[in-house]
Amino acid sequence: MDPNKWTDATVQMFKESQEKAFERKNAYIMPIHMMNAIVEEESNIIIRIVEMMGGDVSKMKKEIQENLKEKKEVILKHILIKKIITTNINNTI
Repeated sequence: MDPNKWTDATVQMFKESQEKAFERKNAYIMPIHMMNAIVEEESNIIIRIVEMMGGDVSKMKKEIQENLKEKKEVILKHILIKKIITTNINNTI
């Protein structure tokens, strides 16, 4: 995956995923952080596809939030994940 070829939306999704992981003190970005970033963007194609298929977007969002709450907080003392990820993402912009 070449970050230099990412769309603006992809870069934004990774930034939002990183922020959510950092807020929760998670050691790394998990798929649930990415799903959260995707469903928070109302104009996202994924939301439209789920709606077109008859999916319940509100229920999906609620389940994602519940899953995020269940994740254990991991306090990082020696690894500055936010700094590493931010540097990598910012270098791609």
